[in-house]
Amino acid sequence: MGLNEPGNDVVVKSYNSSDDSVMIQTEGRTMPLALHTAKIGGPSITRGVAFNPSPADEARRLQAVANEVQRRRQLREQAMQGMSPGSAPPPTTVGPGSRRLNQR
Repeated sequence: MGLNEPGNDVVVKSYNSSDDSVMIQTEGRTMPLALHTAKIGGPSITRGVAFNPSPADEARRLQAVANEVQRRRQLREQAMQGMSPGSAPPPTTVGPGSRRLNQR
């Protein structure tokens, strides 16, 4: 939105650089509005992300992925062992208060 730009419900009438505010006009009234200064986060934004991982870091990450895939396969196989061929899987709940649904 620019200075005196038409087509909006709010029109910016002026800018005050000394206190970083603007005067706006809306519904026939003119009022001051302080501008918010954006705060850009530091290292916490990239926590756990390595942009240039070392070969050892990449190997650990790949091993963790492989371990998770293996864990999920084992859980799926255990669930399938309890079923007879051609039978439907047992009903499962999706969340608290949800109706029971059959997975297919």
